[in-house]
Amino acid sequence: MITLIILFGMMLCGYMLRKVRMPELPDRFMSYMVWALLFLFGISIGGNKELVSKLHSFGAVALAVAVATVCGSVIGGWLLWKFRSKV
Repeated sequence: MITLIILFGMMLCGYMLRKVRMPELPDRFMSYMVWALLFLFGISIGGNKELVSKLHSFGAVALAVAVATVCGSVIGGWLLWKFRSKV
């Protein structure tokens, strides 16, 4: 619950500060931040003994979700590209 409160609080802050000019962050910095988040996410999942012990049962569902996500992203990107190229 605390995670959702923080998430919505940060969304509210972002909404209130949307007209304030923020400094541009270099792409390399943003990439490092994404890698750090993925690393920490992996550590938290790997440290959860219950989740790791049940990981084999999530395999088929996780694969289906991953394939559906990739397919949806590709189709959505293609449709957006097709729509934007007509304009």
